[in-house]
Amino acid sequence: MDAEGHRDSMTPDKLAEMIGNYIGKSPKATYIVSLTEEEKSFYEFTESAWGIPTNSCSSPQQAGTLVLSKMRELSYPVWCLEDVDTTGVFDLVKLYIKLVQSKGDDAHDVANEIGKIAIQRPSSANNLKALLTLNNCKKGIRIFLERFESGKLLNIAKEIGAEDSVLTDIKKLFSVQYSALWIGSTGEDEIRKLLTEYEVVRSTNILLNVTAHSKDTAFKEWRETLKFIGFSCESIKAKKPALDKFLYNLLRIANYEDMLPEHMKSFLDEMTNHLADIREILDKPLTVFMDVYAPYLEGFTEAECEEIKNSITSEMFTASSTSSNATVKKAAEDYRKNQVKSQLYKLWSDKTGGSKSPRVWSEKYHTPILCCIKGSQYANAKKTFATLNSSTQSEADIKEALAFLQEADFFDDIALADYRDKCFAMRIIGDYINLLSDINEVREALESTGISAYEWNDNPSIKSKISDMAAAEYNAGGSDKVVSILEGMDDAELKKWLTDIVRKDMGLGVKIIINRGV
Repeated sequence: MDAEGHRDSMTPDKLAEMIGNYIGKSPKATYIVSLTEEEKSFYEFTESAWGIPTNSCSSPQQAGTLVLSKMRELSYPVWCLEDVDTTGVFDLVKLYIKLVQSKGDDAHDVANEIGKIAIQRPSSANNLKALLTLNNCKKGIRIFLERFESGKLLNIAKEIGAEDSVLTDIKKLFSVQYSALWIGSTGEDEIRKLLTEYEVVRSTNILLNVTAHSKDTAFKEWRETLKFIGFSCESIKAKKPALDKFLYNLLRIANYEDMLPEHMKSFLDEMTNHLADIREILDKPLTVFMDVYAPYLEGFTEAECEEIKNSITSEMFTASSTSSNATVKKAAEDYRKNQVKSQLYKLWSDKTGGSKSPRVWSEKYHTPILCCIKGSQYANAKKTFATLNSSTQSEADIKEALAFLQEADFFDDIALADYRDKCFAMRIIGDYINLLSDINEVREALESTGISAYEWNDNPSIKSKISDMAAAEYNAGGSDKVVSILEGMDDAELKKWLTDIVRKDMGLGVKIIINRGV
């Protein structure tokens, strides 16, 4: 045997090779090993039956390691081969299962036992080799599953549409590194874990009315349901203490935490034991929502509570109780605000023939709406119109604007074209009306400034534009009319007329003072 454990039969040539390796420039350690007939038979039998390269086995424990690797290649547990053994070699399979679990002298004793059988039953090597195939393992595991707990796993797999994936799932169970070391009872315990998974899938399908086929798809369905359930796990726990364990595991699923076998078993037990309570929560999430968050939903109808619940876009189930309370409180406040806001805009639209806002109304009629409002209502109207024009308003401002519009009496007036023209002439054109008598022409000129009609009432640029237009008219003949009037008066009449004017027109009086230098 060489240092790597490779062995060979002793011959004169092999001995010469060993001596040459030892006395050469680079000595290689080799050993003479004395084997009993049982040991020699064990190695040859093992290499033949398990498809291990010739002369690879150098010790019982090392042979066990190589056999363990071959067991894992079969994907399924070798103890399931008992039902398909037709040549009576399964006793050897059990000895090999014992071998891979043994060390030292125990492994040596098992190896000797296998070697004795190999000597006594020379055909066993080929028979065992024929038994140790993937197809036989598949057949064996199918037969085992039909018998295992009266075929429960296969029946549930059929219920959830997982018949085609049962063997794949079994293979995953036995793909872990040390699965080949498991004895039959240990393997059965692992299969029971898969059975629990399938039962969880079945219960999920019943509760959620879905068609999940695996644990992963079942968990996905739970997460989709919880995404829109509308209340936090922490909050519902306080209301439903009997569901504490169920909700604990549901939260693990929602948070993508590992569900260990003990969690899966607990989850299944809770779904089974509290089916009615769980179904009530899932079927009536709005009722639960209204119960849990009652302090923030006071005064709302059920339909309104549903709208508030549906308006919440954040995931509530994984949130803390405090956080979810704050979310619902804000959603309720926003809904109240939007209720009043809707009333406000509906009232405005109804009163103004479908207009969306004071700004839009002003642009439609080419008249700043504020110039049509009486002085006694001007301040309140200006604040109300600002609220209607804004995209961000406080609830208090909305309520105040609604109250004002409900009592306002200007809607009939502003609906009349003559009234709008009159107000435009008085408030926008003012004293220049005799020079700018074509109101629509003035409107067209003001529109060319690019300033919204709503702003014309108090925009300095608009006042300047009106003044410039009036000056242009005055300088183009308007002043001649004034001169003609003055020349047609005698001195006494002119003096009296001028005196009356300056008493009423402070602007003219100031100009006279400036011009006379007084």
